[in-house]
Amino acid sequence: MIIAFRNLRKNVTFSVINISGLAVGLTCFILLALWVQHELSYDSFYDNSDRLYIAYSRDNHNGNISCWSQTSSLMAPALQAGYPEIKATTRFSAHNTALLKWKDKTLIQSGATVDPGFLTMFGFSLLSGDYRTALNDPYSIILTEQTAQAAPLSWISMNKWLTNYSYRISLSGWVFVWAGFIIITIALLTISIQAIKAAVANPVKSLRNT
Repeated sequence: MIIAFRNLRKNVTFSVINISGLAVGLTCFILLALWVQHELSYDSFYDNSDRLYIAYSRDNHNGNISCWSQTSSLMAPALQAGYPEIKATTRFSAHNTALLKWKDKTLIQSGATVDPGFLTMFGFSLLSGDYRTALNDPYSIILTEQTAQAAPLSWISMNKWLTNYSYRISLSGWVFVWAGFIIITIALLTISIQAIKAAVANPVKSLRNT
């Protein structure tokens, strides 16, 4: 070890270059290995991962080839009708703000629009209902457990309570979001203040007072 350190000190410039090059090479190798591992494990947690494929659009514009994972809405039924090897297809369209309505009650939630084969292709299970027929109705909807338990219950109950008054305004779901945010903020501030007081307090004085 001593001889090695002496050699490093004797040739500082070359030592820095060699060590830096080795560090950069190892870093690049690790990053490439992680990237390859990520690509090979992409969507591998699905039961039918070896049979799932995604359709891409490809365009050659002035010699520049571009690919993106968006296709025409007619692509899925056309592929399934033209290729008997394809057992099922589904289209997926995400919505950051989707308006849900039941009678005169409305609720804005994020979600997605899919085809009936979505649940069977990806092997998603449901807490209630049959996943094989849950999306057969074009107007059917699947709610997450959190959405089903939290937002609709409090929002609908408050709206029903307000309908007993002659003069009222519509109650938005954002009221509960802001109320929860304010409660969490106050709780964090209170805990932070108490933690700071405990950190700066003199333990000797605390023991004397007790």
